[in-house]
Amino acid sequence: MKKDFILQIKRAVSVMKLDDKAIAEVSADTSALKWGLIFLLAPALLNWFIISFQATSYFGGMFSRFFFWPLFLPPLAMGLTFYLMSLVAEKFFHGKKDHMAFVRPVLYASLPLVLTVILFALSMIGIFKSAFVFELWGIASWVTIILMFAVAYKMLKSYHHLHKDDHIAVMVIGVIGYFLIGKILSSLFVGSGFIF
Repeated sequence: MKKDFILQIKRAVSVMKLDDKAIAEVSADTSALKWGLIFLLAPALLNWFIISFQATSYFGGMFSRFFFWPLFLPPLAMGLTFYLMSLVAEKFFHGKKDHMAFVRPVLYASLPLVLTVILFALSMIGIFKSAFVFELWGIASWVTIILMFAVAYKMLKSYHHLHKDDHIAVMVIGVIGYFLIGKILSSLFVGSGFIF
């Protein structure tokens, strides 16, 4: 398990470097979806536990929408966005039908979110203030989404084989879609108290 985890981290780093071989390997590896989802969702889950532990209500406030959804909405919006981008590429630009093969390498680019767990853990032991950690978490989230879009851009060319104008159109749809999905999810689950 430990060796596999280290191997997947190395693969994720190669994907983030936009290495064509690594991207193709992850795209073709059906077991890679599990690791991509771990990179995307495990940091939110661990950060949720850490924040809940630090709150005055401890784990009693764990299921507060202000603890749970602000951490989980960005990764959920990320995952949905890239699946929908692949769907748009297939339906409107004659791309391939295997959307998971498109999504797998993109999810691997969410690896920087793992670093946020270290930040939240350091805030728990008093090294960083919570407000500062949330600012760094926001920066890490933006870096991650940019990396994911960069991998998606390569996948639109190498996997879906879209022409230049077509993959630019799908990228624009994806960026707009990311914000729309985030807005819809935050309105549904958090309300006006959370700005996506």
